[in-house]
Amino acid sequence: MTWDKRYQMLEKGEIVQKGDEVDACRDGWRDDPEWKLAVHSVGGPAPDPCYPSHRRFRRRISNASLEPLARKDG
Repeated sequence: MTWDKRYQMLEKGEIVQKGDEVDACRDGWRDDPEWKLAVHSVGGPAPDPCYPSHRRFRRRISNASLEPLARKDG
């Protein structure tokens, strides 16, 4: 599995927003992720992603959120 740098994983307690995705695979230990829109969890806190028995959420990184990093480096 390769890491998709266009997304960031939500940490424990972050509020799930419209447009976030949830890993809908059956077995977090063995299966590759199956990312789907997180429809039923919007507004609730994300669980701890360190435990494969919990759902994992990710959020697409926008270009606006990367601007401060680009200015800091350049």
